[in-house]
Order: sequence, then C-alpha cells, then structure tokens
Amino acid sequence: AMASESPPPSIARFQPLASCVDVSFWHTLSQKKLEEFKLSTESVPIVGTFGPAPPVVKSSASVPARISLGPNAFKPEELLQGGEYPFWGQLFNANTVEEFKAFNKKRMIDDEGKALWKDIESGACTEDPSRLNRFLLISYANLKTHRYYYWFAFPALNPAKVLTVEKPMQPLSGRFSPEVIGQIFKQHARKADSHFVVEVPSEKSARAREGAVKLLDLKAFSRMPPSARKGPSSPIYLFAFADPATLKEYPGWPLRNYLMYLRYCFPDLDVIEVLSIRDRCIDIAADSKSTKSTVLSVRLRDGPAKSAAAAGGATNYGEYTTTGWEPNAKGRLGARLVDLKSVFDPKTLARTSADLNLKLMRWRSLPSLDTEMLKRTSCLLLGSGTLGCNVARTLIGWGVRRIS
Repeated sequence: AMASESPPPSIARFQPLASCVDVSFWHTLSQKKLEEFKLSTESVPIVGTFGPAPPVVKSSASVPARISLGPNAFKPEELLQGGEYPFWGQLFNANTVEEFKAFNKKRMIDDEGKALWKDIESGACTEDPSRLNRFLLISYANLKTHRYYYWFAFPALNPAKVLTVEKPMQPLSGRFSPEVIGQIFKQHARKADSHFVVEVPSEKSARAREGAVKLLDLKAFSRMPPSARKGPSSPIYLFAFADPATLKEYPGWPLRNYLMYLRYCFPDLDVIEVLSIRDRCIDIAADSKSTKSTVLSVRLRDGPAKSAAAAGGATNYGEYTTTGWEPNAKGRLGARLVDLKSVFDPKTLARTSADLNLKLMRWRSLPSLDTEMLKRTSCLLLGSGTLGCNVARTLIGWGVRRIS
C-alpha cells in the first residue's frame, strides 16, 4: 500500500477586513470640521482598533473581521482597552462631494504602500510592528443634511509571486500541549504586542518546565544570528500576530504585510509557522484548552536563500503592488453612505421628542387619543401675539403639524 501523501501546497488566502464606524465618530468629525479642519483637506492621523472576534453561536463565517472607529479615533492616548490592538490610519476629508469623487484612489493607496515599504526597509516596523497595520479613510461630511460619504482602504503589499501555504490551518491545541499554550498567553498578557515571535523548545530538547517558552519581540529576534535558529535541537519559532479573522480556513488580512516584512528582513527564512492569535490573553491564560488560535505553515519564497538579493522575492517597492480598497455593502468597489439625519438634525430630534411625548400621554392618560389624526389636522391660527404663541405651542405639543 502506498503511504498517504500530504496535501499539496495551496495559494495563501486572507479574510478581508471590514470597517465598523461608530455614530460618535461622525459626531466628532463634524465638530472638528467646523472648529479645526475648516476647508483643509490635508491628511489627519487617526487610529482604529481591533481585537479577537467575539464568540458566536452559529458559524462565524457571517461575522466580519472588524476594524472599529469611535470617538477617540483622534485621541490615541485614550484609545486602547484590554484585548485591543491599534490600527493606524490617515483621514482625508473633502469639502464637497465632487472633491470626494475626485480623490485619486490608486495614487493614494500606492503612496501608502511606499510609506509602508519605507518603514520595513528602515527598520521602523522592527522597532514598532504595529506600523504594519494601517488604513486610509476618505470622507465627505455634509453638515447640513448629516449625510456622510466614506471609503476605507487597508493597504497590503502584494508580491509578484504568490505565497503558498504548506500546511493548512490547524487549532493551536492540536499542535502544542495546554501547558505550552498557557505559557504563551500568560507572557503575552504582560505585553500585548500585535506582532511577536514565540520560541518553543524542540521535542529533542524537551524543556517542558515553567519558563521554557519565551516570547521575543521582533527587535530581539532580528539580533539573533541565523545559525542560532537552525539545527536539530534548535527551538521551534512561531511568528505570531493578533488576528481579527473569524474564518477557520483562512488567516486575517494583517498577516499579509507581516509576511512581506518577514520575507524582506529575514532572507534566511523559508517555510515558517505562523501563530494566529484569536483569543483574549486573560481568557486563555486561565483556560488554555478553550483557545480559538490557530497555526499554519507558509512558504515565503521559492527556495532557500542566503541573501535578500537571492531570496526569490522583491527587494524594492517596484516589485510589489498595493491592494486593499474595501468593497461597499453591495460587494463592489465603491464608497459607502450613512444618513444620520434622524440622529443629528435638530428639527428631526424635536419632532421625534414631541411624538414620544404624545405616545407616553396616550399610553398613560388617554388611550383613545388618535395621534395620527392630529398629525393630519390643519389649523388656522388668527394672531401670533402672546396668546397666539401659547396656543401654537400647545397645538405643536399635541401633535398638530400643519398650522397656518
């Protein structure tokens, strides 16, 4: 009988990100547009957040990998809460809908890709790996109608040669023991970086005691000589990243730039194991058996290489393209629109408040009151002096909308 063969390598695929904008963000943007930005269309730094996807009862395939934007997007120092990671962005707010439509989207995302590549080359991403997570937001805020047009982009470097998955995703609990998993998350809870390296003793060295597992930041890993990472008794290295993905089959979008960073900065790496962190540290540190995190093997290049020039991958930005504009609600590339007139417009708020008062009066005092009939009633008011104003106020309070 023939020995069973491992599944062939497959093209690496990633779950796209989805924007999730809180109503309070638009309120803050409106205030800043009036008081600070005025007619300026210069970029404004903002920051979003992401974290592990919440548990769902049914299949998580319908739950998007969210990047959230709230009122503190303009105040990074007040932003992060437990279990959240930053996603750095640039806001471009247009003065007219024509300006919004005229934004050169291709040039904007290319410029962001070049900036990302520059951070990778300069070592800025090694010092601060969260720079790998970035987004663009173009918007137009109509402050009269309270309608907001917007479009997100999550720039990702796209190599000419596709990356391949050597081993599909598997649960972390199927790869390591509960003791090892518990050590990983206990250490990660102390310093919740979005990207880091996990050093696990190999089976031949068999160090299963407390403290055997180590978490290294990328700066410490970069100082390690390549020879120390190879050998029969060398530790197992997992390249970990905070993953907002909800699909069991694919990792999340943030892995794309992480792989490009590893491909360029560590040309000795060929096939690597990637750890997709999908849990809150505090939960798994207490119960390591309930982890949702996963592991997969990815080939970074066509073959082993000793230098960046021979790595088989790109060594300058010209060999990459940048992708990442978010589809709209119809699944097409295009802007989104949110209408907040019912939330922000003073006339609408006053009308809603009056209707609420009427309903409360009917429920509590006069169940037979026909509020819809009062809305349709037309009144002719003769005189608008002291008495007339009071009469008009009373009519409005009772739901009359047509007063001549």
